[in-house]
Amino acid sequence: SHAEAVALGGRIEAAARAAAEQREREAQLKRERDQAFADAMERAQKAATHDEAIAALLDDLAVAPGDQTARRLVSEHEAALDREGRVAEALARAANAASAESAIVALRQVLQIVPEHPDARRLLEEREAELARQQAEARQRREREEAEARQKREREEAEARQKREREEAEAQAKRE
Repeated sequence: SHAEAVALGGRIEAAARAAAEQREREAQLKRERDQAFADAMERAQKAATHDEAIAALLDDLAVAPGDQTARRLVSEHEAALDREGRVAEALARAANAASAESAIVALRQVLQIVPEHPDARRLLEEREAELARQQAEARQRREREEAEARQKREREEAEARQKREREEAEAQAKRE
């Protein structure tokens, strides 16, 4: 009947409208997800610190859990954060070192982690120069002390020899 056909047409039209609205809602959600993803990636790129970049990338992964680029970038930023922490610890050990030798060990550790670290390179050169000065001063002091001990021994031996010669001369004079 005509009424059934009209009713069927109305239901088809309503279903088509509902399907179109559903597609539009899904498209809008996809645009919002894509925009959230793009915003998170941009925040990660512009981040001033590795922590900020990691936070932005984790936001990105919340939107797109399968994104391999974000996963790789999180790993890279975590590794960089770890390197920075190890460098900071070694620099602190160098700064607080009781001796030039222990400072040099710590600074060499920094350069193993980050070979081009300019502060560590400069500080290492300064500490190595300081150590060389200390070693030269210690060697000079040791040589001076050895020379003084040798002179004292020679002086004591000469005085003992003179005393012996005097006593022998006195004994000889008494005998004569």
